[in-house]
Amino acid sequence: MTSAGVNEREAHVYAKSVRRGGSVVSLRTSEARAPEAEAIMDRATPIDVATRRADYEREGWTQFDANATPYVRLGI
Repeated sequence: MTSAGVNEREAHVYAKSVRRGGSVVSLRTSEARAPEAEAIMDRATPIDVATRRADYEREGWTQFDANATPYVRLGI
């Protein structure tokens, strides 16, 4: 993600979110179509990265760990 322009701090949050079962969607488009693409993406309930990071940090998380044990959701 960082090679696509996402800063490293945010990339860790996205990676953790995917590890927990979330999805990341990105796209590449022309400047002319960017407003249309942003409007479509905004309708897909985007996360607030700062809020998500704060939620993870309250649980003791600091950054993505590729060697961490798999995350398991309880009660599903």
